[in-house]
This record gives sequence, C-alpha cells and structure tokens, in this order.
Amino acid sequence: MLHMLGQDMDAEALRERVRGKIAEIDQRIQALRSIQDMLAGLLQTPSDEVHNYLKSFRPPDKD
Repeated sequence: MLHMLGQDMDAEALRERVRGKIAEIDQRIQALRSIQDMLAGLLQTPSDEVHNYLKSFRPPDKD
C-alpha cells in the first residue's frame, strides 16, 4: 500500500484503493473470527467426545 503513495494518482483514486483495502481487511477479520469461534467451540467440547473423534481417524487395531 505504501508504494502506491509514490505513484502519481489523484485523491479519488487513492480513496477508492483505500476502500478496497479496508474491504479486504474486513473479509480477513471475518474469516479469523469464524476460526476463533470454531476453536472456542472445541474448547467447550467434552474431552471424551474429542478423544472419540480423534480415535475415529486411527486405523482399527488388529487383535
């Protein structure tokens, strides 16, 4: 973004680019909040459910 300041552009073009960058940042924030909510939910999941879930990915024991 800072390299754009060295370019010859009018104020409205700069404002439009800034609006676009703000929109990109907002989208990234939303994605990170979604991940944060998912991880918070995992912390609230009982340990035995987490253990059973992880166990489901392991190959079956051969007796």
